Amino acid sequence: MKLVAKILLLCLLFGSSLSCIKKEVSDLKEIKIAYWGATEEIEAIKKIAKKIEDEVPGVKLVLEHIAIGGDPTKFSQKILTEAAGGTPPDIAFCEVNLFVDFYSKGLFIPLNDYKEKDKDFSIENYFPAIVDRFTVNNELYIIPRDVAPFAVVYYNKDLFDKEGLAYPDDNWDVNKLLEYAKKLTVRDAQGAVKQYGFYTWSWPNFMYVFGGGYVDDVKNPTKFTLNSPGSIAGLQFYLDMMYKHKVMPTPSALDTGYQELFKTGKLAMYCSGIWETPQLRTGVTFDWDVVMFPKGPNGKRKLASGGSGYGILKWCKHKDLAWEVLKRLASADAQVDLAKIGLAQPADRKLAATDVWAKSKEKPLNKKMLNEAAELIIFDPFTPKWNYINRNIIMMKMDLVFLNKKKLKPTVEDIAKEVNKVLKEK
Repeated sequence: MKLVAKILLLCLLFGSSLSCIKKEVSDLKEIKIAYWGATEEIEAIKKIAKKIEDEVPGVKLVLEHIAIGGDPTKFSQKILTEAAGGTPPDIAFCEVNLFVDFYSKGLFIPLNDYKEKDKDFSIENYFPAIVDRFTVNNELYIIPRDVAPFAVVYYNKDLFDKEGLAYPDDNWDVNKLLEYAKKLTVRDAQGAVKQYGFYTWSWPNFMYVFGGGYVDDVKNPTKFTLNSPGSIAGLQFYLDMMYKHKVMPTPSALDTGYQELFKTGKLAMYCSGIWETPQLRTGVTFDWDVVMFPKGPNGKRKLASGGSGYGILKWCKHKDLAWEVLKRLASADAQVDLAKIGLAQPADRKLAATDVWAKSKEKPLNKKMLNEAAELIIFDPFTPKWNYINRNIIMMKMDLVFLNKKKLKPTVEDIAKEVNKVLKEK
């Protein structure tokens, strides 16, 4: 509206007709941005887009929100469908695992020339691990917006107080986690669980803190290692929490979502990502905070992670203009709004250390620990085969283990044989 008002004033001053307005507005170049996200994220991006339009002359931003229903592959399918139809976006949101698929199809342009020539932009302030994820052969393809370690253990302070337990701290280990989980699990007279001590969907964390992992080399995987001693030890610990100690709900017992269990005081602790924060700030009446996922029994700690950013697609007709939009879309200023609502940890380390994040008085109070966690993260293997491997081999077989229908060790040995075969195929 500000731009149109200025144009109108100029037209009136120079005696031009309304056609002047139409001509000037039509001279704006459109940059289409595709993204996904919930309501809070949609509103934040709209706000960011409005600011960018005010700052960048000659641009009109077209925002395309793509609903994914929890399946990021729907996003990539939509992008490819639009490209085939001649209407692809110019800039696209990109999650760390989706990037592998996008990169293998050659969808994003490299950004090194832009970032090296632009004195107003620096990637040096961003967490190295997320930058590295979006860099291939020393070429940066995505500017990170956030980093998202699966390191956040939410805990109900009221339940800890009720049991007379000290709150966990970031130096705890898995044995302390189990100790707490046992004390916070409550059963009725018949032995049925009324309140669980712990839950997480992020089982790879246990694999990592016990010294295991998926593959020999994340950036260039050649051997699958889910059957290594460390991986098996971590997975067994995870299984024992469900079936031996019975302090964590099994998949078949989880008929109510874990968030609802936590909100209603039937779950004392759960591990996820920081994106759970907005719903907890308004959805619970008890006191709560977060702590970092515990270390392994030998003091080791590596953590699975997500994260995201934005890149320019190869079909973009106005790449120089798109760069001006892109660097602002993923800038520290743009990260502020998402950080303030607790939805996303800034990818910019300097910003993440300020009162916008680490020193913020908004819950959770201990979110500063995520800045340390961001230095300990491991992403999924960088191969376009991973999506197929994970869905059609690993999870199809591991789901049976988690349901206690298959034994752990023979199953991971079977998975390893199958995955190693796929990794060797060209």
